[in-house]
Amino acid sequence: MTHTTNVILTEKFEALKPLKVLMAGFLATGVMTAFMLIAPFIGLPEMNVGAFLGALMGDHMVLGWVMHMAIGIGLAFVYVMFFNHTIPVINDTLRGMLFGIVAFIIAQMILMIINLTGLLTWDEKQGVMLMIFGNCVAHMLYGTVLGTFFKNK
Repeated sequence: MTHTTNVILTEKFEALKPLKVLMAGFLATGVMTAFMLIAPFIGLPEMNVGAFLGALMGDHMVLGWVMHMAIGIGLAFVYVMFFNHTIPVINDTLRGMLFGIVAFIIAQMILMIINLTGLLTWDEKQGVMLMIFGNCVAHMLYGTVLGTFFKNK
């Protein structure tokens, strides 16, 4: 039992190349952000996550964008360490997309908690169903990029 556990942990740490994970997280977050920024041009509501996170941190939009990028890179490390080898799907891209859906569900739970605090105004809640759809697509794109970068051996 101990030998099997050591082999699995060794394979995970060998697969973890920090620079590759950093670059993949940066690229995946960039693709997700690009989709969110072009969303109004394809009929979806505006999803300015940098402004939203910045508003939660005292109206510092730059800090919101930095936080968004940091979360994306951090989730890339979580994907490589825990999900790449545990989601039982043969296709690497689909595995990443499923991780994107998991990240989307977590993001929606956090947004629901923020909503319960009363920090969101009525104007920010308009078109929420289309925004949720766009957010789901954005997270699936994020996961697709991660899945494309990391192959499960």
